[in-house]
Amino acid sequence: MSASIRAELFPALGEGVDTLTVQGYASWLTEEAALTPEADMAQEERWRRIGAAFEDKTSLTAIVRGAVPDGWHVDVGRPAFLSADQVDLRAVRRPDRLVGMKLEVRVVQYNIRSESLTVSRRTILEERRDRQAVEALAKVHEGAVLRGWVRTLTAYGAFVDLGGIEALLHVSDIPACAARMPAEVLSVGEEVTVTVASYRAATQRIGLIFGGDLPTRPA
Repeated sequence: MSASIRAELFPALGEGVDTLTVQGYASWLTEEAALTPEADMAQEERWRRIGAAFEDKTSLTAIVRGAVPDGWHVDVGRPAFLSADQVDLRAVRRPDRLVGMKLEVRVVQYNIRSESLTVSRRTILEERRDRQAVEALAKVHEGAVLRGWVRTLTAYGAFVDLGGIEALLHVSDIPACAARMPAEVLSVGEEVTVTVASYRAATQRIGLIFGGDLPTRPA
Protein backbone atom coordinates (compact mmCIF):
# COMPACT_ATOMS: atom_id res chain seq x y z
CA MET A 1 0.00 0.00 0.00
CA SER A 2 1.44 3.37 -0.99
CA ALA A 3 2.31 6.04 1.57
CA SER A 4 -0.23 8.56 0.27
CA ILE A 5 -3.14 6.10 0.28
CA ARG A 6 -2.00 4.81 3.69
CA ALA A 7 -2.03 8.40 5.00
CA GLU A 8 -5.54 8.87 3.63
CA LEU A 9 -6.77 5.68 5.30
CA PHE A 10 -4.97 5.83 8.65
CA PRO A 11 -5.07 9.19 10.48
CA ALA A 12 -2.28 10.40 12.71
CA LEU A 13 -2.53 10.22 16.50
CA GLY A 14 -5.04 12.79 17.73
CA GLU A 15 -6.43 13.54 14.26
CA GLY A 16 -10.22 13.67 13.85
CA VAL A 17 -11.80 11.10 11.54
CA ASP A 18 -15.08 10.70 9.70
CA THR A 19 -17.43 7.87 10.56
CA LEU A 20 -16.70 4.78 8.46
CA THR A 21 -18.83 1.77 7.56
CA VAL A 22 -16.95 -1.12 9.12
CA GLN A 23 -18.22 -3.83 6.78
CA GLY A 24 -17.26 -2.01 3.59
CA TYR A 25 -14.04 -0.69 5.10
CA ALA A 26 -12.83 -4.15 6.12
CA SER A 27 -13.56 -5.53 2.65
CA TRP A 28 -11.70 -2.64 1.07
CA LEU A 29 -8.64 -3.24 3.27
CA THR A 30 -8.62 -6.94 2.40
CA GLU A 31 -8.53 -6.12 -1.31
CA GLU A 32 -5.88 -3.44 -0.83
CA ALA A 33 -3.65 -5.80 1.13
CA ALA A 34 -3.65 -8.24 -1.78
CA LEU A 35 -2.50 -5.67 -4.32
CA THR A 36 0.92 -6.05 -5.90
CA PRO A 37 3.20 -2.98 -5.73
CA GLU A 38 2.53 -2.34 -9.43
CA ALA A 39 -1.24 -2.52 -9.00
CA ASP A 40 -0.98 -0.38 -5.88
CA MET A 41 0.91 2.31 -7.80
CA ALA A 42 -1.60 2.16 -10.65
CA GLN A 43 -4.48 2.61 -8.22
CA GLU A 44 -2.76 5.55 -6.55
CA GLU A 45 -2.19 7.13 -9.97
CA ARG A 46 -5.90 6.79 -10.82
CA TRP A 47 -6.89 8.52 -7.58
CA ARG A 48 -4.27 11.21 -8.21
CA ARG A 49 -5.73 11.83 -11.68
CA ILE A 50 -9.24 12.01 -10.24
CA GLY A 51 -8.14 14.46 -7.55
CA ALA A 52 -6.36 16.65 -10.10
CA ALA A 53 -9.43 16.66 -12.36
CA PHE A 54 -11.58 17.73 -9.41
CA GLU A 55 -9.25 20.57 -8.39
CA ASP A 56 -8.64 21.84 -11.94
CA LYS A 57 -12.23 21.25 -13.14
CA THR A 58 -10.96 19.30 -16.13
CA SER A 59 -12.96 16.60 -17.90
CA LEU A 60 -12.64 12.82 -17.83
CA THR A 61 -13.95 10.24 -20.28
CA ALA A 62 -16.55 7.95 -18.75
CA ILE A 63 -17.81 4.67 -20.19
CA VAL A 64 -21.41 3.94 -19.19
CA ARG A 65 -21.50 0.43 -17.73
CA GLY A 66 -25.13 0.09 -16.69
CA ALA A 67 -28.34 1.89 -15.82
CA VAL A 68 -29.83 1.90 -12.31
CA PRO A 69 -33.12 3.44 -11.10
CA ASP A 70 -31.56 6.80 -10.15
CA GLY A 71 -28.75 7.06 -12.70
CA TRP A 72 -25.87 5.12 -14.24
CA HIS A 73 -22.76 3.26 -13.16
CA VAL A 74 -19.82 4.57 -15.21
CA ASP A 75 -16.09 3.91 -15.43
CA VAL A 76 -13.51 6.71 -15.42
CA GLY A 77 -10.61 4.41 -14.55
CA ARG A 78 -12.50 3.67 -11.33
CA PRO A 79 -16.22 2.96 -10.83
CA ALA A 80 -18.27 6.14 -10.50
CA PHE A 81 -21.89 7.20 -10.26
CA LEU A 82 -23.67 9.55 -12.68
CA SER A 83 -27.07 10.58 -11.36
CA ALA A 84 -30.11 10.97 -13.60
CA ASP A 85 -30.29 14.75 -13.08
CA GLN A 86 -26.63 15.23 -14.02
CA VAL A 87 -26.48 13.43 -17.37
CA ASP A 88 -28.14 16.02 -19.63
CA LEU A 89 -29.93 19.36 -19.76
CA ARG A 90 -33.20 17.49 -20.28
CA ALA A 91 -34.55 14.23 -18.90
CA VAL A 92 -33.30 11.07 -20.61
CA ARG A 93 -36.35 8.93 -21.38
CA ARG A 94 -34.52 5.72 -22.35
CA PRO A 95 -31.64 5.20 -19.88
CA ASP A 96 -30.52 1.90 -21.45
CA ARG A 97 -29.57 3.68 -24.67
CA LEU A 98 -26.59 5.27 -22.90
CA VAL A 99 -25.04 1.93 -21.89
CA GLY A 100 -21.73 1.45 -23.69
CA MET A 101 -21.43 5.11 -24.68
CA LYS A 102 -18.46 7.35 -23.86
CA LEU A 103 -19.36 10.62 -22.12
CA GLU A 104 -17.35 13.66 -21.13
CA VAL A 105 -17.81 14.21 -17.38
CA ARG A 106 -16.52 16.24 -14.43
CA VAL A 107 -15.73 14.98 -10.94
CA VAL A 108 -18.11 16.64 -8.46
CA GLN A 109 -17.34 14.58 -5.35
CA TYR A 110 -14.94 11.84 -4.32
CA ASN A 111 -13.69 10.13 -1.16
CA ILE A 112 -10.73 7.76 -1.20
CA ARG A 113 -11.55 6.14 2.15
CA SER A 114 -15.08 5.13 1.14
CA GLU A 115 -14.12 4.75 -2.54
CA SER A 116 -17.07 6.95 -3.52
CA LEU A 117 -16.89 8.90 -6.76
CA THR A 118 -19.64 11.03 -8.32
CA VAL A 119 -19.46 12.70 -11.73
CA SER A 120 -21.57 15.10 -13.79
CA ARG A 121 -22.06 15.67 -17.50
CA ARG A 122 -24.66 18.41 -17.06
CA THR A 123 -22.04 20.85 -15.73
CA ILE A 124 -20.11 20.63 -18.99
CA LEU A 125 -23.26 21.00 -21.10
CA GLU A 126 -24.36 24.07 -19.14
CA GLU A 127 -21.01 25.78 -19.64
CA ARG A 128 -21.09 24.95 -23.36
CA ARG A 129 -24.66 26.26 -23.67
CA ASP A 130 -23.73 29.52 -21.94
CA ARG A 131 -20.79 30.10 -24.31
CA GLN A 132 -23.01 29.40 -27.31
CA ALA A 133 -25.66 31.79 -26.00
CA VAL A 134 -23.15 34.64 -25.79
CA GLU A 135 -22.02 33.97 -29.36
CA ALA A 136 -25.62 33.70 -30.60
CA LEU A 137 -26.73 36.94 -28.95
CA ALA A 138 -23.93 38.79 -30.70
CA LYS A 139 -25.67 37.99 -34.02
CA VAL A 140 -29.15 39.02 -32.91
CA HIS A 141 -30.53 42.36 -34.15
CA GLU A 142 -33.72 43.43 -35.84
CA GLY A 143 -33.73 42.21 -39.41
CA ALA A 144 -31.09 39.51 -38.87
CA VAL A 145 -31.74 36.31 -40.83
CA LEU A 146 -30.76 33.27 -38.75
CA ARG A 147 -30.86 29.51 -38.95
CA GLY A 148 -32.38 27.66 -36.02
CA TRP A 149 -33.81 24.31 -34.93
CA VAL A 150 -37.29 23.65 -33.64
CA ARG A 151 -36.86 22.73 -29.99
CA THR A 152 -40.45 22.55 -28.74
CA LEU A 153 -43.89 22.76 -30.33
CA THR A 154 -46.94 24.17 -28.52
CA ALA A 155 -50.45 25.17 -29.51
CA TYR A 156 -49.36 28.81 -29.79
CA GLY A 157 -46.15 28.35 -31.76
CA ALA A 158 -42.68 26.87 -31.93
CA PHE A 159 -39.68 27.57 -29.72
CA VAL A 160 -36.65 27.84 -31.97
CA ASP A 161 -33.09 27.21 -30.74
CA LEU A 162 -30.82 29.85 -32.25
CA GLY A 163 -27.67 28.29 -30.79
CA GLY A 164 -27.94 28.37 -27.01
CA ILE A 165 -30.88 30.79 -26.86
CA GLU A 166 -34.52 30.11 -27.62
CA ALA A 167 -37.11 32.40 -29.17
CA LEU A 168 -40.79 31.97 -29.90
CA LEU A 169 -42.03 31.73 -33.46
CA HIS A 170 -45.71 32.54 -32.97
CA VAL A 171 -48.33 30.42 -34.67
CA SER A 172 -49.57 33.49 -36.56
CA ASP A 173 -46.12 33.79 -38.20
CA ILE A 174 -45.91 30.17 -39.33
CA PRO A 175 -47.09 29.61 -42.91
CA ALA A 176 -50.00 27.18 -43.41
CA CYS A 177 -50.96 27.34 -39.73
CA ALA A 178 -54.18 29.27 -40.25
CA ALA A 179 -56.36 26.27 -39.41
CA ARG A 180 -53.71 23.78 -38.29
CA MET A 181 -51.58 23.13 -35.22
CA PRO A 182 -47.83 23.96 -35.39
CA ALA A 183 -47.05 20.24 -34.96
CA GLU A 184 -48.87 19.57 -38.23
CA VAL A 185 -46.54 21.94 -40.07
CA LEU A 186 -43.20 21.67 -38.25
CA SER A 187 -41.28 18.88 -36.50
CA VAL A 188 -39.03 18.94 -33.44
CA GLY A 189 -35.43 19.05 -34.63
CA GLU A 190 -36.33 20.57 -38.01
CA GLU A 191 -34.01 23.30 -39.25
CA VAL A 192 -35.75 26.56 -40.12
CA THR A 193 -34.85 30.01 -41.41
CA VAL A 194 -36.21 32.87 -39.33
CA THR A 195 -35.93 36.64 -39.28
CA VAL A 196 -35.62 38.69 -36.09
CA ALA A 197 -38.66 40.97 -36.11
CA SER A 198 -37.95 42.51 -32.71
CA TYR A 199 -35.30 42.30 -30.01
CA ARG A 200 -35.22 43.75 -26.51
CA ALA A 201 -31.67 43.55 -25.20
CA ALA A 202 -32.66 44.31 -21.59
CA THR A 203 -34.87 41.23 -21.35
CA GLN A 204 -33.28 39.26 -24.22
CA ARG A 205 -36.76 38.84 -25.63
CA ILE A 206 -36.66 37.95 -29.32
CA GLY A 207 -39.57 38.07 -31.72
CA LEU A 208 -39.31 35.91 -34.84
CA ILE A 209 -41.08 35.54 -38.14
CA PHE A 210 -40.79 32.59 -40.49
CA GLY A 211 -38.48 32.94 -43.49
CA GLY A 212 -35.73 35.26 -44.56
CA ASP A 213 -37.55 38.55 -45.09
CA LEU A 214 -39.23 41.08 -42.82
CA PRO A 215 -42.83 41.78 -43.77
CA THR A 216 -43.51 44.99 -45.70
CA ARG A 217 -44.65 47.63 -43.25
CA PRO A 218 -47.45 50.00 -44.23
CA ALA A 219 -46.31 53.51 -45.07
